[in-house]
Amino acid sequence: MTISSHKARALLACLALDLNRPVSAAVLAERLWDDQPPPSAAGTLQSYVSKLRTVLREANARAAAAGAPPVELASRRGTYQLNARPDQVDWQLYLRLGKEARHLAETGADRQALEAFARAQDLWQGEPLAGLPGVWPQLTRTTMYDQWLATTAARVELELRLGRFADLVPELAPLVEQRPQDERLAGQLMTALYGSGRQAEALALFRDTSRRIRADHGTEPAEPLRRLHERMLRGAPVSALLGRSGPPREGQPAGRTGRAPSKLPPAPVLEGRGAELRSLVEWGGGGGGPPPPRAPAAPPPPPAPRGAPGWAGGR
Repeated sequence: MTISSHKARALLACLALDLNRPVSAAVLAERLWDDQPPPSAAGTLQSYVSKLRTVLREANARAAAAGAPPVELASRRGTYQLNARPDQVDWQLYLRLGKEARHLAETGADRQALEAFARAQDLWQGEPLAGLPGVWPQLTRTTMYDQWLATTAARVELELRLGRFADLVPELAPLVEQRPQDERLAGQLMTALYGSGRQAEALALFRDTSRRIRADHGTEPAEPLRRLHERMLRGAPVSALLGRSGPPREGQPAGRTGRAPSKLPPAPVLEGRGAELRSLVEWGGGGGGPPPPRAPAAPPPPPAPRGAPGWAGGR
């Protein structure tokens, strides 16, 4: 359906983003007129609502022939509400698919997660709210883009776990260029470069990102990015850069999460402290008085040297 008026299109966008929820006429007026509605705003808003209802009636008539449910613009007590199924509004469907994809990825259903991510990405066509001027459309565009970026980063994280390093480099590079201080994106591109055998470029990216953050904020990158950099400097295998904990992934035997088995020796049985334990129990059970003096702790065992058989980052 075609709506020529910018204000009518903005009104429809306001209601669609708050789908199935009432929005007051005052809030709508502030969004349409950049917090400075004219005295005639209430009457003008009603005329836009009337135009939208006409357009929706025509669209519903065509949709009914295809068996689709109607979209209704209702009004009650100074509020307006767009009623429709969430999958009839692209943005609402995008949010649902992104949430579904993240849940599938967290439960180890990688293939289904990638399919949901792909369906969500297919809905992202060009700039959201394109052509709508004003403060509210611009703020909303920024919010929607941030949501798209978060969904994209979640999908990239999954694809990194699946080893698709080379395919991700050309996708991530322009995103990092647009947002050079986004440490999550920088870390993902570093991992994709490192996994593609381009260690020098990954390390150079860390230096560039650190330089920008220090220059603009006077701080160092956060610990996750620094830790990633340190592992790359040590030449760690790419699997060590990726989070492998969590539920079993598809094709992985149940009961194995992908985490390397512990190489530490079994914990020793503590003996020879019966008297101290009895004193603690008696004191804790209401015997009164201060706790017994603390026995000096035994010195910890010496750490296994790096390079020793079985040593893997403390595990």
